[in-house]
Amino acid sequence: MLQIAELIKIHCISFLKKNDISEEEIEKIKFTVDVNKDIDRGDLYTNFALVMSKLFNQNPIVIAINLAEYLHQQLDKTIFKKVEAADAYVNFYLIDNFETKTEKINHPEFTGKKIAYEYTDPNPMKEFHIGHLMSNTIGEAISRLGELGGAEIKRYSYQGDTGRHLAVTMWGLRFMENPWPDAESITITDKVKFLGQAYVTGNAKLAEAKEKGEQEYSRVMTEIEIMNQKIYDRSDDEVNTLYDQGKEWSLQKFEQLYEVLGTKFDHYFFESQTAPVGLKIVEENLHATSSIFTTGENDAIIFQGEAYDLHTRVFINAKGIPTYESKEIGLAQMKYNVWNFDRSIVITANEQNEVFKVTNKAITLLMPDIGSKMEHLGHGMMSFVGQKMSSRTGKIIAGDEFLEEMMASSYEKMAEREMTEQEKQNVSKDIAVAAIKFSILKQNFRKNIIFDKEKALSLEGDSGPYIQYAIVRINSIEKKTEGLGISDVTTVPLGENEMSPEAQNLNRTLWRFDHMCYKAIDEFAPQYIAQYLIDLASRFNSFYSKNKIIEDEKVNKELFDLCVKTREVLTQGLTTLGIRVVPKM
Repeated sequence: MLQIAELIKIHCISFLKKNDISEEEIEKIKFTVDVNKDIDRGDLYTNFALVMSKLFNQNPIVIAINLAEYLHQQLDKTIFKKVEAADAYVNFYLIDNFETKTEKINHPEFTGKKIAYEYTDPNPMKEFHIGHLMSNTIGEAISRLGELGGAEIKRYSYQGDTGRHLAVTMWGLRFMENPWPDAESITITDKVKFLGQAYVTGNAKLAEAKEKGEQEYSRVMTEIEIMNQKIYDRSDDEVNTLYDQGKEWSLQKFEQLYEVLGTKFDHYFFESQTAPVGLKIVEENLHATSSIFTTGENDAIIFQGEAYDLHTRVFINAKGIPTYESKEIGLAQMKYNVWNFDRSIVITANEQNEVFKVTNKAITLLMPDIGSKMEHLGHGMMSFVGQKMSSRTGKIIAGDEFLEEMMASSYEKMAEREMTEQEKQNVSKDIAVAAIKFSILKQNFRKNIIFDKEKALSLEGDSGPYIQYAIVRINSIEKKTEGLGISDVTTVPLGENEMSPEAQNLNRTLWRFDHMCYKAIDEFAPQYIAQYLIDLASRFNSFYSKNKIIEDEKVNKELFDLCVKTREVLTQGLTTLGIRVVPKM
């Protein structure tokens, strides 16, 4: 369908030239050729007439009629069955036996490019929470879209192993009732939960100090700052031992979660590595003739963001410690040293949008070749009715607990199925992950979502398991065809009018896959693929209910081939979203 859409665009431009529109004007014109949401109104449409109304100084309906007449004469009738104006739009109907192939999606901004994707970014010594799960789901889908678009990609994760949160955790350990959980009998999950509780406890004690007055709060903050300095310069052997072990536990737990989620990173970066690099770059620039930094209160080094309509932010604090912003500079340099990318795309929560505007501006001023290649994508957060997350207070939904809850609910649905226990566990895991990921990806990820467990796990409607089940149903059909002959009844080739409307519509929906993939790549919008898969699975189910693929121990080859093609596209779509298919349900 991509080539067909491009063909329509070319002929629309020839219509402009026919009407004496200059090349200069044509280059400025942006119109759409897209798939029709309503398949009964054609396979493709264009808004050309609406866009041209002002330039032509004509009613768009008149333009649409004239364009439709022109294109009807120009377009290849072995491809196009009908071209018709519909109000201010022009609709295109492809011939019934049109054949399409699942083409490689070559996008000009991705094909042949080296693109680094950074996402998830959990902090050691804190629990992997729902925000990290959102980032991982979106980042994995976005990176796979880049790969589908023809890019060579690398997956990175950046982890905060220094900073205030580590200091609060390490300081909070002194208030923990339970001992340090280093026994081999204690699971990695429980060890990590202990660290998360230390962080919550530390913040609670800090809040208590604040309530007692400025003097007590100042005393406690001094202790935390001293701890932060010890972590940063590794000057205390006891702190180093606990810190190193806690960090190792966290990283082990993250790897367990990545395996469940289907992500494998190519490289990990840590703030302890980026901090000295960023510190050096900032300090060297401070002494340059045309420095972008200035010295602020108590000799802190700041970037005057107001000069660029951004926030002013501290890059080196009064203690001489690089802040998050300075570490981002070091990270950019280290990423480029590891792999000289053409583009670097970072996926984080929307709450970081303003920070990234500042850091990306600073990086661009300091290192134009690197900064010009950096992009940031912000995403919304997942919430549940009546719940709000906060890792400081402990009101947080841990990612592993959420996954376990979803797997348990999925297992309940599988309990009576004829499978081995191991099969039930594996299928339940993949269904649970599909339910979570699809709920996130089926809508614009830039907005917040409210998660509904029952809808997410449903085998009916717009869910990941619903798509998985359509594939399982096709697998079952294929198994039933084993050993059967091909029907000797003369069948009509796929696409002919004698085929059922459901078969027609299913086949025409399959044509759209590459087009929807291109849109998803072009707009960083995996929801286009998710919504397409819902439509495709729905049309398959309608087709399946109205057509007999096996009759009198014979297989209708045309209908069976349509099933196989549907499975192929559903599988490719789910895989692109980072969702596994399951053999049975």
